[in-house]
Amino acid sequence: METNTTVEAINELDTVLVPQGSDYKMYHGLEVESEGEFVTPRDAKRHGVFHPIERARVHATLDGLTIPLPKQRALIARTPDDRRIPLHMATDKYSVIKNEVIAKAVSKALRKTDCDSTLSSMGTLNNLKMFFMSYKMGEYDVNGDKHNTYLNVTSGHNGEALRVFLSGLRLVCKNSIMQALSNEKGFINLKVTHRGDVDVKCADLSKSIAGLIEGQRKHIEAMEILAAQKVAKRDVVAIVAGYFLQDAMKTEKFSARTMNTVSGITDLAFDGKGNRGETMYDVLNGGTEYWTSGEGVGVRTSNASKAYSSEYGTAAKHKTRFADYLLSADESSIEAGRRVIIESLNAKLV
Repeated sequence: METNTTVEAINELDTVLVPQGSDYKMYHGLEVESEGEFVTPRDAKRHGVFHPIERARVHATLDGLTIPLPKQRALIARTPDDRRIPLHMATDKYSVIKNEVIAKAVSKALRKTDCDSTLSSMGTLNNLKMFFMSYKMGEYDVNGDKHNTYLNVTSGHNGEALRVFLSGLRLVCKNSIMQALSNEKGFINLKVTHRGDVDVKCADLSKSIAGLIEGQRKHIEAMEILAAQKVAKRDVVAIVAGYFLQDAMKTEKFSARTMNTVSGITDLAFDGKGNRGETMYDVLNGGTEYWTSGEGVGVRTSNASKAYSSEYGTAAKHKTRFADYLLSADESSIEAGRRVIIESLNAKLV
């Protein structure tokens, strides 16, 4: 593909394949349509998405001397026109996970489930260093909000692990991968590292992906429970405050930072995307938005840092725990939250 972009990371040697038809067009216009109705292994091989990877011994040259590096290996990709492209410098214990092996394992795993799925995109990025796939898994509706679900797969030939996760976003480029990671809402996240017998690990994906999909079903059921649970608008701030009392000993008042967090989540429960402050689902969405793209991950941090915090760091833990709290919140936790909010406001006035 004759292009070179920064944000998308779709470079000269990369191809992003999609099925034929307008439904699969991408915003950047850099996609390549499959020959038939669906993306096939033949398409992937012809366009170099399924490229061979070879391990080469490494030597260093210093002062005219050739010095062998026995514990190092260079990973070299071979393109359809027989060019050799360096991908990564690894140790001799590094196990290559080939793109074709990943695609076969995930496809086989999905066939064993009862879910409808369509491979909506597949490709390489950063001049063959990264591989991705995105399966559309259908839509679901909670409280009038329609959600798309994609089973996303990413893998790097630069040391990055193979990852399988569910998201509301389809993968089309590097930027979309970062957005999808930050968009993830607590679904199980599978990883396969480049160690040991990776073929066996990939073969085990069937059971893992079935568990991933079951985790999503439970997530949807939980969201429906929260959407059906009405709340009085005056209680929203107390409900949010109660969450921050879970791990605290007897707390008389909140710090200014905690008060700001409670206020931020409460505001988003009313004014966030699609929220009206009427159900526990609105409260959850306020917290999710806060810890996904708002103050909870730092408004001045980069998108990459936000995605990392949203998925791996404190923000990710808060999103999961907040949902669990809302599912079990009772009148006593709400009253405790109300008491501490009042005490905190009174202390501020003194």
